[in-house]
Amino acid sequence: MDKRPNDIVTLPLFPLNCVLFPQFPVQLQIIEERYVTMIRRCLDQDSPFGVVLIREGEEIGPPARPHDVGCVARILTSEQMPDGRMELVAVGEQRFRLLEYHVADLPYLIGRVEIVDDEPPDSSGLAVQIEEGRDLFRRYLRLVSDLIGRSDAAEIEQMDLPMDPVQLSFCIAAVAHMPLTARQRLLASFDTSARLRTEIDLLKSQVEALEAMKDNGEVRTIVMKRLDLSSERSKSHVSENRN
Repeated sequence: MDKRPNDIVTLPLFPLNCVLFPQFPVQLQIIEERYVTMIRRCLDQDSPFGVVLIREGEEIGPPARPHDVGCVARILTSEQMPDGRMELVAVGEQRFRLLEYHVADLPYLIGRVEIVDDEPPDSSGLAVQIEEGRDLFRRYLRLVSDLIGRSDAAEIEQMDLPMDPVQLSFCIAAVAHMPLTARQRLLASFDTSARLRTEIDLLKSQVEALEAMKDNGEVRTIVMKRLDLSSERSKSHVSENRN
């Protein structure tokens, strides 16, 4: 979707119990006929849709009330299942602010949205935040890996974490364990430095808690989205859209 900040476009909306960030994938299994129809139209027209976190309501049933900042999603792969379900993988492109929305005849939500981006960052202190954020994020990933019994230390050390502050902040927000409401606040923040500072504080707190668990010999179920930049399709997309 070749749109610039402040462009206003119309998008079909998919309210979900997840927050999508630019350059990160989402895997969906679609059951409801209205959304199967929506995705078919997107495929036929080679057009994106908008992913928005549900503010009120449910994924299944009457159209939910969405949060007012979401992310454009571009379909990468799709498969129609024999039972009518559709499975697809999409990737986040640009964030948008929802100006207004209504229910289409099918019905699914149609939104009039404004493409938005971060305000130009103040470079003072940003390099320090990038270094601190990358170091803390690696520590966090190593600790999670240790606690769930994985031996990914070498993979984590070699992981190509973004140097770009915007992409680094999206990477942390998409992968680190946090409530959906916290993830949504990060998506809706347009101050790069403030978003990184929030994430650094979060990572410090989580690293401290995880180190205490490790020292006490505790093993708990830790929910974490796996950072997967290994597939050729993901590498290609990130390379083409890297800031």
